[in-house]
Amino acid sequence: MMRVRACAVLALLAVAAVTGGCRSSAGTAQPWTPRVVIMVALDTCRADHLGCYGHARDTSPNIDRLARQGVLFERAFSQANESLLSYASIFSAQYPQRIGPMSYDFRFPQSVPTLPSLLSAQGVRTGAFVAGGHLHHDFGFGRGFEVYRDEWDFGSFYNTMPLALSWLTQLKGNEHAFMLAHTYDPHVPYVNPLFGEIFDPDYKGVADKILQRPPGVDSIAGDVYVKCEPLTRFLSFTKEGQSIIDPVVFKRIEQEAAVPAKGVKLTSRDLQHIDAHYDACIAYADLWVGLLMARIQALGLERETLVIIFGDHGEDMREHGFYNHRIAVSDSCTHVPLIVWGPGGIGGGKRVAQVVQLIDMVPTVLEMLHLSPLEKADGRSLVSLLQGTASSSADAKAFSEGLLPMMTVRAPDARLVVESHSKDPMPPPGSDKTRFYTIDAAGREREGDRGSARARELYDAIARWRDQLR
Repeated sequence: MMRVRACAVLALLAVAAVTGGCRSSAGTAQPWTPRVVIMVALDTCRADHLGCYGHARDTSPNIDRLARQGVLFERAFSQANESLLSYASIFSAQYPQRIGPMSYDFRFPQSVPTLPSLLSAQGVRTGAFVAGGHLHHDFGFGRGFEVYRDEWDFGSFYNTMPLALSWLTQLKGNEHAFMLAHTYDPHVPYVNPLFGEIFDPDYKGVADKILQRPPGVDSIAGDVYVKCEPLTRFLSFTKEGQSIIDPVVFKRIEQEAAVPAKGVKLTSRDLQHIDAHYDACIAYADLWVGLLMARIQALGLERETLVIIFGDHGEDMREHGFYNHRIAVSDSCTHVPLIVWGPGGIGGGKRVAQVVQLIDMVPTVLEMLHLSPLEKADGRSLVSLLQGTASSSADAKAFSEGLLPMMTVRAPDARLVVESHSKDPMPPPGSDKTRFYTIDAAGREREGDRGSARARELYDAIARWRDQLR
């Protein structure tokens, strides 16, 4: 085991050394237009578990290097707490509830314009290498991609990145290209055969057994693991028969966890080990990001390529009692990494404090490519922030909605959560169906007075947003 861990560390260091040769040049005289655009999707990745966002563990040396060379958005937020809805929002630049129901019955409508469909129509080569799950082609995300390779299961960069690197290598010298590389590495069950113990090698206990058996950490409520047999009572099923743990069942798991005979009490040490596994999965994904950057450099594409690294949503690490992302729309589930790297015209290690949304990515790419924006786009281009021609706005806000009845508005200093879907009637301001949080400069969230003037300001903002969606 020690030999495996040592090899893993050496691999990280080797990739870090290779990618260190890619240098950024800020302040180019002419606007830069990339020939190749690559989006790297780290599914279920919280922003605050990356080193460049302040995490104590060295989970992301390669991504951190790109952040130092490119632009990091400190306050980027997803528009949904579920992959199926978040990716629909990302590729259409629209809030997900504009284009489908906030449910597992969602299928991406073929009539909605997307980034890959627009680029493909312009003659751009398009390839997607995705790890299945909610990006499987059955959900309708393959439209516009010349190549769309997916996995049936919730896969890893181990499955997708080699295919992506091969496709990138086959591009001809004058071809314009758009590529998506996607992984579920940080997704439950947080198990990676190579990197699993890298951050907590001395642990011996029940947590490793929990991680290895389905549904694993999904059956932890607070500090109690519920032994669920049979597991099917906690599952809902899509029309294709794919099993998904429904967020509603967590109430039932919580109830069973309160009965001593039905649960296994976990110590803080056990829970720390599970957290370490999550971080190890991020570190493994980061290794593949390093390999991607090494390939870009080897192909001589480093000054022609725009790379965007992002998470589609975060992951609750027991902030609301569970390991999961479908039960809240707080920062833990919606605050995601967003890093933009392009040495031909973006760089200098700029950090942008303005609140931005994932629906802003597609308008940004289209402006950089000098193409017309998508129809009915809710997102806004971030090019002026990338180029430093505009300063951060203190008034910017992000809006998100969950699978359960919950929608939220996030401002730099506060968040309001309303227990309702955007298509349903709004509860009264200040009622027990609203929750108000203040957020300090370090991102720490504290519950505040939901009847305060600031809470009412945010309530009015989310009401206006909701009305615009109708």
